[in-house]
Amino acid sequence: DKIEEEYPERSLSDYAGARLSVLVDKGAVLEEGKGGKATYQINPEYDVDDLGVLLGDFDRETSREELESHGIEVTNIVGNGTFSQTVDLQQLGAEVLNVEYEPETSPMAVWRPFEQNAATVLVPSSGRITIVGSKNRSEIQQAISEIYDRLPPYAEEITSKKQFIREFQITNIATSASLSRELELSEVALGIGLEETEYNPEQFPGIIYRPLPGVVTLVFRSGSVVITANSYSKVLDGWKALKEALKEIGVQINEENQME
Repeated sequence: DKIEEEYPERSLSDYAGARLSVLVDKGAVLEEGKGGKATYQINPEYDVDDLGVLLGDFDRETSREELESHGIEVTNIVGNGTFSQTVDLQQLGAEVLNVEYEPETSPMAVWRPFEQNAATVLVPSSGRITIVGSKNRSEIQQAISEIYDRLPPYAEEITSKKQFIREFQITNIATSASLSRELELSEVALGIGLEETEYNPEQFPGIIYRPLPGVVTLVFRSGSVVITANSYSKVLDGWKALKEALKEIGVQINEENQME
């Protein structure tokens, strides 16, 4: 089964919830309670610079090619940086091709500048721009170049391109992999431990397992796996930790074509 079939495109509220979960995992947001009764507050001891990995660093320890050698495919990279102090979204939406701005439903403009490159640029009036949908460093850099080619007429107090690139942070990398076998998810959740996993098939068709700080894995019955973290090295560490946890509870894994 395809990952897309099991984990369909989420609504904006679902996406916001997922981003909040990432902040909780990183310790930047403190969670009290669970489910609909949960409350959240910013951790006053947390350094905001730790929320992401700088673009210049995120693939230095582990390359994309190394992920691929382990059967891991990068599907989406999310990052952000401060482009300017303000952006005129009304004018931007009216004059720039492929920009959608509907203030009644979203506080930011959505810009899809490329036909081939899947990168999408989210532009709030504050100028703190987010790039989503890229699959590698090159696509991010193409999006940054397009931002500086097209958006300056609509912004004030613009950050230099050099500084923007230097301070741009990768906040989340989504990847997919396969265990090449089907799983009994209830048995896996019990085996790994209910204190370490979340499995409620009535709400979500997979196990949510956090093998390491800042790493989230989604494990589906088909053996498909989604791994998210803010660096390639954490993704790889999470993949290895998941497989080790499965081996420890007796799950046989096909290691063919996977380098250890």
